[in-house]
Amino acid sequence: MAKKKDVVIRGLACRLQSVSPSWYFDLLTDCKDNGNVDNRRFMDELLRACVIAPADIRTKGLAFFDEKEDRRTALDLVKEINRFLDEPAEYGSGEGEGDS
Repeated sequence: MAKKKDVVIRGLACRLQSVSPSWYFDLLTDCKDNGNVDNRRFMDELLRACVIAPADIRTKGLAFFDEKEDRRTALDLVKEINRFLDEPAEYGSGEGEGDS
């Protein structure tokens, strides 16, 4: 089951859900052209997959921020999504550690 988290970025309340590590790394690979990441495509796909509310971000992706001419919030939200996805899972008795 995907983990979820509520965040507020520059006054915009969002609900995030996780994606699998495999999906994330496949996205990175798919967004590369001659070794360079297509940042627009990467951000758009990540926003659509990880933001479940507000629904406009899930359906419009980066276009949601284009309509508002709001580059800063889009960048900050993608940074927060990456932080959220990097939060360690709990294994065993300690966070990120297995039972001995």
